Amino acid sequence: MSVQEFYESIGVNYTDVLRRLGSEKFIEKYLKKMLDDGNYDILRQAVEKGDFPEAFRASHTLKGICLNLGLSTLSESSSMLTEELRDDPDGQKVKELFAKVEDDYKNITEGIRNILL
Repeated sequence: MSVQEFYESIGVNYTDVLRRLGSEKFIEKYLKKMLDDGNYDILRQAVEKGDFPEAFRASHTLKGICLNLGLSTLSESSSMLTEELRDDPDGQKVKELFAKVEDDYKNITEGIRNILL
């Protein structure tokens, strides 16, 4: 699967991502970095512990990474989680929203691995 096919498979306009990042080489570079980024693991552990300030930071960072890479499904789910964590979060709702982030993360990273590894 090519990088363009990956973006098309997740419903993202590849041309927009290419325009923003400048080259397919840069896109591949930053997609690979996403696989090495630890914010998802930090987020998962923080949600499990109920450490909502740490979960907020990790979710917010993950959202930003995904926005930059055009990974809209994961940026949207992490954005919803970030907003829930922003003020006085409801622990049950956090767990529900995290479940969506978890599904989206697994789908996206599986797709990235298919094109890069």
